[in-house]
Amino acid sequence: MRVTQAILFAAFVALAANGPALAQETADSVAAGGLVVGGQGVELASHELFVSRDAIRSRYVFRNRGGSDVTLPVSFPLQDRSSLRHVRELRWPGEVRIMVDGRDPALQPERRALLRDVDHTELLTRLGVPLLYWDAAWEPAQRALVALPLEEQARLAGLGLVEIFAPVNGPRQLTPLWTIREHWQWLQVFPAGRDLVVEHSYAPGLAGSINVGMSSDAIRNSEYGQEQIRRFCLDDTYLAGMDRLGGGDAMHSVAETMLTFTFAGAPSPIGDFRLVVDRGEAGNAVGFCGEAVQAIGPTQVEMRRTNWQPQGEIQFIFLAPEG
Repeated sequence: MRVTQAILFAAFVALAANGPALAQETADSVAAGGLVVGGQGVELASHELFVSRDAIRSRYVFRNRGGSDVTLPVSFPLQDRSSLRHVRELRWPGEVRIMVDGRDPALQPERRALLRDVDHTELLTRLGVPLLYWDAAWEPAQRALVALPLEEQARLAGLGLVEIFAPVNGPRQLTPLWTIREHWQWLQVFPAGRDLVVEHSYAPGLAGSINVGMSSDAIRNSEYGQEQIRRFCLDDTYLAGMDRLGGGDAMHSVAETMLTFTFAGAPSPIGDFRLVVDRGEAGNAVGFCGEAVQAIGPTQVEMRRTNWQPQGEIQFIFLAPEG
């Protein structure tokens, strides 16, 4: 369904100065975002960030002004993923790609299986159980778990790692309950006296619900509605856009999805920061809190900052016709 409406953007106000230093779980967003660079001696000369519902792309320019090379750990963390959390999400971050000075370092993510902060990775690996168990990984995980000796299945259940379902007249099933912690990490040499370009892109995680939105005065004036308006800096333009996209029945015709970009540990203020947000189709809308945001095209806006030290995250809400 293609809808041609006037450009619909929420009003943009000052970005919140305080927030978590790393990605964290919230009720309805999937956080992933910036690189974490450890140590001192390297400055972030610029960061260009592109955000849409389907892709996030970052281009970092790191500058080592010192007289010798500096080697620092660099990490791209993803949010912990649990069985309960997976049920609530529309899409988890994926398709991660990292380039350093135009070259693919062929990195692999490190994944750990945790339950109440206890690491069970080596146990599951020794038993031949895949750590991932969502979507296409569900069947391989089930086959491995069901194939275990009954005493090993009971052991995993006793640890709280699985829940056993053994119907009298049906196949046995073991539901995994562990949490996955994933990050991409490597040691990077920052050469003295020159810039190093690090680029990474990924399909962002999305959270939200189809057919649930600020589609009535009762919802908008509720405690939940007012919190959403403050959180995403929604103004009358966005709310009117929801009404128009829904054709008078927004509750049944509009889809809202949320994503979060987390600024995770810049080693210094960003010399030049540029954010570009693309809402997609011309009739869609996007809301987020920013400062001095300007339209740069039919579906895009940008925000620029100089010598900026982000300390939190930006949350985005995308609005589109259902279907």
